Amino acid sequence: WLNIFGDNLQDLIAEHGISQRELADEAGLAESTISKYINKVQMPGIKAIINTKEKNSKVDTKKGSK
Repeated sequence: WLNIFGDNLQDLIAEHGISQRELADEAGLAESTISKYINKVQMPGIKAIINTKEKNSKVDTKKGSK
């Protein structure tokens, strides 16, 4: 799962044209944490995934989309 997650995350970052720093800022994580995900050193815990989803939902709501 670690390899698949890291590859998918790297593909999504490239597809959306954002940097690791931008993703880290949006997710409320350290850039080094994003780097660990991409380099297949670490996977996010369920708590990090839920927190990121909640943050993004609030941002989307403020922008007028869901």
